[in-house]
Amino acid sequence: LTRARFHDLAIRNVAVGISVAGTGNGICDDVRISSNRLDNIQDVVTPEGTTSGSGYGIHNEGCSNVTISHNTIRTADRHSIYQASAYQPDRPRASGSIIIENNVIIDHGRTSSLPNEWQVALVVARSSNVVVSGNEIINPYHDAISIEDAPEEGRALVIRNISLIDNVVRDG
Repeated sequence: LTRARFHDLAIRNVAVGISVAGTGNGICDDVRISSNRLDNIQDVVTPEGTTSGSGYGIHNEGCSNVTISHNTIRTADRHSIYQASAYQPDRPRASGSIIIENNVIIDHGRTSSLPNEWQVALVVARSSNVVVSGNEIINPYHDAISIEDAPEEGRALVIRNISLIDNVVRDG
């Protein structure tokens, strides 16, 4: 997946809004996700009681040179914006940066059936070279922003060069 553009979309009442991935041997590079309106992104509970893969507003995993900007995400259940696995030294093809800027997240986690640790509005997980700037998170029902690693996955991942600049979290 290269030079993908997702813009000016209205997405509502779905399990996942926009998802791009460059996992395994795939290449995902030069992606722009901008000026979209996502509303009511619901987690889907399986008979086993899990919600794996659902409730994400914007999901980027393993893609490089990505900009996620000027999106409005309202009432996402799992993560409104989830950034994972950007630039790792052992994956030279994923060498670019990720920019997450000027997005508005409203009422994150309001309708979620997930435990609190899965309800962070904006997540930077297992990534390096990420700038999170000028975002506004309004009335999050749980955590607003996290930078995280998942040691239980058993992978040694580098997390560095993460910048949080001028983001605002406020009550409605």
